[in-house]
Amino acid sequence: PPYPHRATPDHDPSRPRPLPPPPSTTMYKSILAGGVAGVAEITCMYPTDVMKTRAQLSAEPLSMLQTSKMVLKEAGVMGFYRGISIPILAEAPKRAWKFGSKDFFSKNVTPNAAIAGALAGSSEAIVNCPFETIKVNLQANPNLEGSASACYRMLVKEGGHMSLYRGFEAQAYRNCLWNGMYFGIIGHFPPPEGADKKTTLLHKFAAGTMGCVTSRRVTSLLAS
Repeated sequence: PPYPHRATPDHDPSRPRPLPPPPSTTMYKSILAGGVAGVAEITCMYPTDVMKTRAQLSAEPLSMLQTSKMVLKEAGVMGFYRGISIPILAEAPKRAWKFGSKDFFSKNVTPNAAIAGALAGSSEAIVNCPFETIKVNLQANPNLEGSASACYRMLVKEGGHMSLYRGFEAQAYRNCLWNGMYFGIIGHFPPPEGADKKTTLLHKFAAGTMGCVTSRRVTSLLAS
């Protein structure tokens, strides 16, 4: 064996230490892709979200057609997009929190995708609840003058900053169920091993669609 004071080829002090591997970009890609997809989803589906809110707050049952006529009469076509800036602004921090916390819980708490997703969803309400409160107030009050910032100032003036967290408990429960079922279904149906890129993409699309539809059906009660 070599003498202790002699450097071996594997431990040569004059040789520069190798650089650490670069951080994984998987999470950042997920956040970026999720953010772009989320903005596209909001742009397409926001009118139905406005009609849902107005129908829920109506004193009498309204169909989608009746609700759409009411919105058109009160505010025109742009009434369907009242408050849309709020969910768009919330999309990036919401996705960052969701995927970042999901990754944290998966590595440090439990490898179970459903439980990690549920924990991530519950904590996501901390970031998303203020945006959701302002959005709903703008949707529900077509006569409310001003922008989202004006609505924010009005809520804080009337009830302090904690007024931005009205409905936090229900939203936390809803996010817990939604994310738990969504990530649980995706984790339960992983792509087949050795599948090509196209097959993997189609498989993820199908699993994601099934997760979204199932989660939406279950959590629709808490959204009303």
